[in-house]
Amino acid sequence: MGVSSSGGANAPLSGGLGNLIFYVSGGRQLSRMKGRTGKTAKTAAVRSNRDGFGNTQHWLNPLKPVLELGFKNDIPHTGALAHAFSYLSRNARTGKGAAAVIHPEKMRISIGDLPMPPSASAELDGSELVLTWDTSISGSGASAYDQVLLAAYEVEQEFALCLNQGLFRKDGGARIPLSKPGTYHLYLGLVAKDSSRQGDGLFLGEFVFS
Repeated sequence: MGVSSSGGANAPLSGGLGNLIFYVSGGRQLSRMKGRTGKTAKTAAVRSNRDGFGNTQHWLNPLKPVLELGFKNDIPHTGALAHAFSYLSRNARTGKGAAAVIHPEKMRISIGDLPMPPSASAELDGSELVLTWDTSISGSGASAYDQVLLAAYEVEQEFALCLNQGLFRKDGGARIPLSKPGTYHLYLGLVAKDSSRQGDGLFLGEFVFS
């Protein structure tokens, strides 16, 4: 849009020139800067991404006790929680920014190449989650004393029951007592006896306790 005048050289101007817009109000010649819509949109996008970052980190917080072991690594400047954040972002989240959706069934509480139990299952027995897993050992570096990690996560209440010590591959099972009604997402992870490796954890299902 250009600048125009309908009454000669001294007549009021109207239209745009560069970043300025000329107009008349109350008989006076005025001007204003054009709106910087591109910057506003960019700022909104950055804010949305920050919201998405915060939501993801908030979602992970209740699982910290198991994630710190299940995602432990030697990557420079990258701790276990940052590693877990990256895994969730790539594998268990869809959408962007504040509109992002986290899919609990796609998350894991440990990641690595340590051989996992060949099979594992769980059921709700009254007020307890009862888990069983195959204790047979196959694959390099596996041990009967590999440490089992468990987590029952009630996402809506931002509450997780995490067991991160005292359970071993050889035990073959465990019980998690529940006291709060809710929908629990159940995870099993594995850490090597010497803490040097982890296994690709398992999602064992969703259980409604009322």
